[in-house]
Amino acid sequence: MQFVARRRSPRVLQSTDDQAIILSVDDNLKLGDYVTSISEIVEPKNVTFASRISNNRVCIYLSNSQLAESLARQHKTIIIKGIDISIRRLITPSKRIILSNVCPSIPHNMLEQLIRQIGLQPLSTVSFLRAGITGEQFAHILSFRRQIYVEDNKDIELPSSMVITFEDTSYRIFLNHDDMCCFICKKLGHIASQCTQHAEPSMETVAQNRSTTDAPIIISNSIEQTVSDSETSPESPPVVEFNKISTKRLGDTLTPSTTETSPPSPSSGDDPFAKPTKPPTQNPRKRPKIDPAIVKEDIKEQLEPLRTFFGNLTPTPTFALEKLIYLFENISGCPSPLTLARELTDDIPALIKILADIHPQIGSKGLKQRCTKARKKLNNCLLVNNPTLNVLHLRHLSSKYVTVVSIDGISTESVFVISIYAPPNNDSIRNMVTKLQQILTNLQDKTVLLGGDFNCRSTIWFDTLCDRNSPVLEDFILANDLVIFNEDNLPSTFSSANGSSNIDLTLGTTDTINWVRDWTVLQDVNTSDHRVIRFTCALPLQSAASIEEYVMDCSNLKLEDIEPDLSDLCRGLLRDFPVLVSPRTIDAAVDGFYEGINRIVRAKAKKRRTYPERPEWWTSKIERLRKVYLAKKKILYTNRYPDQANLLSTEMYSAKDKYKRELTKTREKSWVKFVENDLAPNPWGVVYKIATEKFRKRGPMAAFQEGDEVTLTPKQAAGYLVNKLLPDDDETSEDVVHRIWRQDFEFLQHEYRYDIQKITNEELEQLVQAIKPKKAPGVDLMRGKLVKLVHPVVRGFMLHLYNSCLRAAYYPRRWKEGCLKILMKDPAGDPSDRKNYRPITLLTEYGKIFERLIRRRLFATTEDFHSWRQYGFISGRSAQKGVPRYLLATLKSYLTDRTVTYRDGSVEVSKACTKGCPQGSVLGPTLWNSVLDMYLDSELLPNTETIAYADDIAIVVRARTRQELRDHIRESVERVMEWALRQKLTISGTKTKIMINKSPPRVHHRDIRVRLGDSKVGIVSEMKYLGVIVDKKLNFHSHVRAVCERARKIVLALRRKVHVTWDVPAAGVLSGIPPLDLTMAETNCVKMLRRTETAAYLDMMVHREEFESLRHLREYLHIMTLDRWQSRWDGSRGAPVTHSFFPNVPEAPRTEFTRLSTQVLSGHGPFVTHLHRIGKSDTGNCPTCGTPDDPIHRILECATFDAERVELRVALGGIPDLERIPHIPLELLHGFAREP
Repeated sequence: MQFVARRRSPRVLQSTDDQAIILSVDDNLKLGDYVTSISEIVEPKNVTFASRISNNRVCIYLSNSQLAESLARQHKTIIIKGIDISIRRLITPSKRIILSNVCPSIPHNMLEQLIRQIGLQPLSTVSFLRAGITGEQFAHILSFRRQIYVEDNKDIELPSSMVITFEDTSYRIFLNHDDMCCFICKKLGHIASQCTQHAEPSMETVAQNRSTTDAPIIISNSIEQTVSDSETSPESPPVVEFNKISTKRLGDTLTPSTTETSPPSPSSGDDPFAKPTKPPTQNPRKRPKIDPAIVKEDIKEQLEPLRTFFGNLTPTPTFALEKLIYLFENISGCPSPLTLARELTDDIPALIKILADIHPQIGSKGLKQRCTKARKKLNNCLLVNNPTLNVLHLRHLSSKYVTVVSIDGISTESVFVISIYAPPNNDSIRNMVTKLQQILTNLQDKTVLLGGDFNCRSTIWFDTLCDRNSPVLEDFILANDLVIFNEDNLPSTFSSANGSSNIDLTLGTTDTINWVRDWTVLQDVNTSDHRVIRFTCALPLQSAASIEEYVMDCSNLKLEDIEPDLSDLCRGLLRDFPVLVSPRTIDAAVDGFYEGINRIVRAKAKKRRTYPERPEWWTSKIERLRKVYLAKKKILYTNRYPDQANLLSTEMYSAKDKYKRELTKTREKSWVKFVENDLAPNPWGVVYKIATEKFRKRGPMAAFQEGDEVTLTPKQAAGYLVNKLLPDDDETSEDVVHRIWRQDFEFLQHEYRYDIQKITNEELEQLVQAIKPKKAPGVDLMRGKLVKLVHPVVRGFMLHLYNSCLRAAYYPRRWKEGCLKILMKDPAGDPSDRKNYRPITLLTEYGKIFERLIRRRLFATTEDFHSWRQYGFISGRSAQKGVPRYLLATLKSYLTDRTVTYRDGSVEVSKACTKGCPQGSVLGPTLWNSVLDMYLDSELLPNTETIAYADDIAIVVRARTRQELRDHIRESVERVMEWALRQKLTISGTKTKIMINKSPPRVHHRDIRVRLGDSKVGIVSEMKYLGVIVDKKLNFHSHVRAVCERARKIVLALRRKVHVTWDVPAAGVLSGIPPLDLTMAETNCVKMLRRTETAAYLDMMVHREEFESLRHLREYLHIMTLDRWQSRWDGSRGAPVTHSFFPNVPEAPRTEFTRLSTQVLSGHGPFVTHLHRIGKSDTGNCPTCGTPDDPIHRILECATFDAERVELRVALGGIPDLERIPHIPLELLHGFAREP
């Protein structure tokens, strides 16, 4: 059988009227003149039809409506052979607006004015709409709705309603577009009578739906961006409302009924707690049932040690073992475990002792075993406490018992250090030697130090005997020509109750003989059975790796101190460089500016010493006082003369007080500065990151392996990481299109132009003031605070420099240098995976100001610069068009000859960037959006929509059948791959996922196989996109759970760091809000009784059958909550003032309190007793009466407040009663909160 391929016929070009433009006709012009002029603007291939039409006009159809719209908007007229010809569109896009609830008396012109206020341009007048009443005799009746046509403007959002005033009456008018909306499913395009959502499907329809799907598909394409997937969560049960609510009074239904009644049937319709039931589903993978007799026998066997122990207790417990088992079963999750324990016995201390003794008796359930299981055992490690050294963890050579690191910062080659632990068994030393031989083979001709617990004895390293494993280790040492640094006549390295031995070794290659000195064993340093081994390693460290002890402190630098020198510098630069034309003179001017400003700042700024392991606010004065205190403390403790002890003690405590006062003063000053400058403007800053544990110290860099190549030193690892994160451009794999692009880029020459959009003083001032003062500086080390400080003086020179750079289309060389910082995306992730690192380039502030100036001019050249489908990095949407040539030349200069330098301790790696933009720049996101626009503006498949946020792309596909769905997905992926290949980009196959939404439950998706290059795109049930977890049912249950869990962790973290210093019960009583645990217990009890027959409310059990309705249950639980709250309030020892005014807790929240009345009712205000309690007053007595001054004293006794007391008596109708005071106008209490 042969298959004949049929060639597809060419698609007929069909145009619409919105693709046409109209030009006015001149008798001296021909039709070809019009087409030629239009083709020069939109290219000839985009012109499809052209002809003269009636009314002396020329009509030209273009390839798409966007091109026609752009042409008509940007070119109102064109010049053809010296004649101005006007252009407009054949059809002006319009939108119909329906105005509802409009009183007939309101004139049309007021409504047109209302439309113009929104920002829309009317294209027609306002007209009435008919009421649409059936019958010819009612056809003339109009409705309260009107209509108007306006220009289609997608940037303006139509408000749902507006208020208009006419003849001293305000009317609310509702506005909406002419879109049909269904009142059932809320979707556009049909009305309720046509809605099929709630229609009962026929058997034929059901059969068809089993093989079709009408589902939106989301393909999340994350270009090198992390996308996390979560497990599918089970569907939560439906929310059920009560069917019947009793109308009995509270007094009739409060007490639970004691009448014995049979429980209602699950199918009874009278059950107020009933909920719809789901038919049971068959689970083909259901676990086999286990015989209850076997389970019972296993439990009995496990409890046998407990029974034996319990029977041997003396004295005999007063409770039975079954009650103790009941306690074990119910105490987990119990809100009040102490109450549950009291049901067992009143002797709580004796019960705790029994529980403590029982735990070791229960085999695998003991507390000791659980702690041992939860603790991670540490076999070996290496600690490097020298910040001048660079450490590289060689993970490919390390194992569970071996840790290998490479250390740089030494004048010779890198040194490799190996930490070893050999478990004490017969085969461990042979396996260890095999592993060590493999490591030394990889580190051939390298300097290596080995040390650790070998668990092997030999007389060669001065032990008293040789065990049977010693020949294996001895042969390994001799074969690799290693040196043993253990010495004789020293304490043994291992000592225990069973004896002592030398099983800890220090080995090294022959080139370490002259380095390792003074090898010794220390006793009584730690509590381990292995003693500490100490030796000196005389490594020749690099001098360049030393840590600077002093830094330039510009925080207290004032402008008046440096203004004269800065003025002389700027005048000299303007004199030496009056005109900046060539790139060489611009670079010379920039270098002169930086050299001068660095010289001036260093001469005037303070030189501050840094203190390792100390906070930033630690000063030299604090360090001096600390040393004085420690010196006097040492003198006191080493004093041999008792008669001088008192004097020395006094001097020591005096020095200690001075040290503590200065420490407290400096710390509080730093805290106030931190709150004002960091915490107040940014609540999601340092404190939030500390609470959420986002600050994690980066560990040592790991070695990288690619094929057979492995990075063995920190410098090799840094070079590998920089080259992989910032790859070079590869010209060998380019096609014809790439070569044309490169040729156009290279032919774009620098040229000096005067017709530029000049930079104004106001524009520059605005950008400088917007600089964040504490942003990390670039290679010039000038922070934003210093740039803003010197700007008033250097403003003239910088304005001259920026305008010259634009005229010359040149980006200065010094601003192209970046300081590269490499951050880990996930500190808990694999440090040997290069995709777990993110490069950030720190650039100079003056260079970033110039980038912002360029970006402003890019967006000013055209209204639409980015695709409307791009939501990231921009505030608007559109596509790039019409960029001036001088800006393109400036961008070319910005992108060429860029370099970055990565420094990590003594390691320094520099690299020229030939591809991409620096991450951390201002123009980077803008240029990336321009690249992505080429894909976003391409023609889409039917029923397909593309949305992008930065480099995250989401493709939404709708289909009726699986075949159509699969084809659309594959073609969409192929288009993305083709675009990425064209732009030399790589799409992450592991992060690209497919999620199918709203698919029929019985439809499988096994045949939807999509490949992205060599990797297969997985189908997930939920995915995280832009921080939101989207599930296949679109109910966002997983996202809500994730947010709640994250909030819970933050709250728990804050609880560990923030301590309560106020009286929480008093605040709740004042506001009328019950304690949170009581409210949650009440809510959870109601929720559980919807599903089960019995639920717990704190320490009591509530049965559903005892209540007639939901209202009855809620009233009962609310009274129980108030009763528990009252018991807590009566037992509270704090807030005596509040307790005097509120002996009983309120039944409902209150909001009428003012600030002064709250001070009186709480006692926290200008009362002497309160001020004395917080350390703001020397005494707590009233200055008039001499008795404690609190609100009660002022209201009842103090003569200073007689006038306020008279007003209070009038309001109360007699002597003030404290319990009645909260129920009067609280403004009468304001006078008692004033200063006495």
